[in-house]
Amino acid sequence: MRRTILLIATMAVMAVTYAGAALAQTSTVQILDANTLGLGESVNAYTTEIPSHKQVQTFTTEHDGPLTTVQVKMHRDPAGAPIEGIEMDITTVDPATGLPTPTVLASTTLPSSAIPLLPVNTNPSLIPLTTLTFENPATVEAGERYAIVIDAIAPDFPRAVLRWTTTLQNYEGGQGMWIWNDGSFFSFLPAYPQRGNASDQVFAVYLKPPDATAPTTTATPSPEPNEHGWNNSDTTISLSADDRGGSGVEKITYSASGAQTIEQKDESGESVEVTLDQEGTTTLTYYATDVDGNVEEQKSLTVKIDKTAPEVSSTSPSKYATGVAATASIGATFSESVAGIDPESISTDTFNVVQLKPTGNLPVSGTVSYDEFSQTVTFTPLSNLPKGAYRATITTGVQDKASNTLLNAYTWTFATAGPSKR
Repeated sequence: MRRTILLIATMAVMAVTYAGAALAQTSTVQILDANTLGLGESVNAYTTEIPSHKQVQTFTTEHDGPLTTVQVKMHRDPAGAPIEGIEMDITTVDPATGLPTPTVLASTTLPSSAIPLLPVNTNPSLIPLTTLTFENPATVEAGERYAIVIDAIAPDFPRAVLRWTTTLQNYEGGQGMWIWNDGSFFSFLPAYPQRGNASDQVFAVYLKPPDATAPTTTATPSPEPNEHGWNNSDTTISLSADDRGGSGVEKITYSASGAQTIEQKDESGESVEVTLDQEGTTTLTYYATDVDGNVEEQKSLTVKIDKTAPEVSSTSPSKYATGVAATASIGATFSESVAGIDPESISTDTFNVVQLKPTGNLPVSGTVSYDEFSQTVTFTPLSNLPKGAYRATITTGVQDKASNTLLNAYTWTFATAGPSKR
């Protein structure tokens, strides 16, 4: 069974202001709508022994928007019956009767543990504000009248006594009253015109400000690309959108073109993962849209994937060649069609030549160069090659720009004819 519990407010109406200036307990990102009331001193306690009443405050809004929060000065009375909590509804108001209608625009509950327990006739200035937030806000229109309906959630006692120390009063934007559980009028809350001090705020309605800012999406690839901007495995991009306190992210839209094609897709929510597995360069395009329809400017991320190890496709001189000129350079051409060979991996440490001798192989001194266009590496000896057998080796230290290394060292032998005779 639900029974009435206290709600305190008074008759002065404040102008619209930001919540940070009006009520320190509320975030500055919300707009304080009209209907903030004040009460200067405590008055007689009001007691009811009828478990079928609800307490109501009607109010007139000044802005369009979602009504997200209501703050009231309320407390439980130690002399009253125990309650489990309260239920608060936002309803429309019948213009003919001034009473709340059965049309509930938003509803929320609050456990009794969140409502302070204070003595009878506590001064309103000592009563803290209690905040009630609507998970699904009510959409209100400027100039229209709405109602806050408060009902206690209490055990089914035959007779309940609830007490509040101050009362809602008339003001030009609305009316405080009791109603029966069936919605019919019971009585207005008594007014006390002698209370001229309106310094203590006891009732406030908050609207979420208009959201004109688009969300922002961050793209995070996993794994991260290497220093050349390449990955050598499938890559998952996490798209995460943040609306920074706005209306909330409704969806993320993405597509892909290039090596991998993905038709445009809409994913509800603020995050989505996209996996790219095709070799080559893919451009992922994405943007987010919030609940209020603000669309983020389109962004893109370039993802480059090469999962194939490079290979040696040909050599000069060829394998087992004989009669090679003493002045010849030694070269190899790679088969690497995606990322390309990393020139920094080419050196005399990864490409070396030795003369084969029964007593021990002799290293050949030389320099190494690489031509990216032809993908050819060249070893140039510092002097003519004496007649004999030679072995050239390209080690697994050679890799492409995606960090794929040669699967095995590549070696080949050849023989020179020796220096020409004069």
